[in-house]
Amino acid sequence: MSNLDNRNKNVPVDPNQGAGAFMILVGAIVAIALVSMSIVGVFTASVFAGSALLAVIVVTLVLAALVWLEDRRLTLALALLALAALWAAFAGTIVFENHWLAFTPATWVLNGLFVAALLAGAWKKLQAWAKALAALLATSLAIAAVVLPRPPGGEGPLDTAEKWKIDIEVADETDSAPLEGARALCGTVMQWENALALADTAARTSRSDGRFETWVFDEDPRLKVVICNVWKDADEINAGYPAETQIVLAPAGGGEYQLKFALNENAHPDTAFLALDLTGRFSEQNWYYLDFEIWTGEPQGYVGDKQGPQPLARRSWHEMKGKGFTLSASDAQNQLILRYRYEGPSGPNLGPPYYEMISVPLGPIAGGTRRRVALTVPAQQTVN
Repeated sequence: MSNLDNRNKNVPVDPNQGAGAFMILVGAIVAIALVSMSIVGVFTASVFAGSALLAVIVVTLVLAALVWLEDRRLTLALALLALAALWAAFAGTIVFENHWLAFTPATWVLNGLFVAALLAGAWKKLQAWAKALAALLATSLAIAAVVLPRPPGGEGPLDTAEKWKIDIEVADETDSAPLEGARALCGTVMQWENALALADTAARTSRSDGRFETWVFDEDPRLKVVICNVWKDADEINAGYPAETQIVLAPAGGGEYQLKFALNENAHPDTAFLALDLTGRFSEQNWYYLDFEIWTGEPQGYVGDKQGPQPLARRSWHEMKGKGFTLSASDAQNQLILRYRYEGPSGPNLGPPYYEMISVPLGPIAGGTRRRVALTVPAQQTVN
């Protein structure tokens, strides 16, 4: 009876025991939240990398459980597997959030921990199917570290990514003249992709020498290519040049590349173009007039005269968007003469104010072709 009474007596409960359990619960919740945020960070950078990371964590934990069930004690192999799982779980924080280490060396650390765990005894504890799974994971991690490019945002110390520098030069296929105002669009894509997901607003425009601002990419080039599209829209001195594409391969990673494009203009048999290449100091001067006229014979009157015979085409410098004229093929068959007038302030070798009206014989321009004329404005003639 006394024994029964002793069993029914209330056993005192240590209050610290409940507090400890609560702290463990809070710690577990915080750890889960941190791991979840880290994994989300990887998914934000790359869905592929995030999915692969989840697979690594699950497989590593499964192998760790199998090793634990075999020995029921903490071993070096089990500790290394746990460290590998933790490293993978916090990869988002380490690489993509705080950039403590770049993506590729972080992958090598993970691979090193996993292989070390296998060599430390985990391999002996696993059954045949588990050994096959472990070997597959180790091989996949090594291939990922060597081959896969760094996801966006995966930069950091010991980064293996090299810069890509692409310089582009574009010219007319017909006469090899540099094309000013051409458009270029370059971007990096995976090798199995064949299109650029870039807006036209990202395209750059060529200078008078046919060159563009250098394209620089900081992305890891492994398994990637650079695709460059170059084209020129139609304007007053060209019929438009369809886009041409060149692909840059960088199997060794990064580097500087020179691309030369020779574009073929759209056929324009019904039109002929006159392109004016203007040099001189007119752009530096507060000039009053700079007007151009195209005549099918000897010019009559003064430039801009509204009376009497009229030119085939007339335009001021401010109206010329494409630095030239578009002429019908029938009109361009005549003996054309270009006449221009410059009037501006005084300057070196120029009288105050300086005025010049110059005629330049052009002759006929065949339909479907272009005539380029270089002019120095003003002509810097000495005025007595």
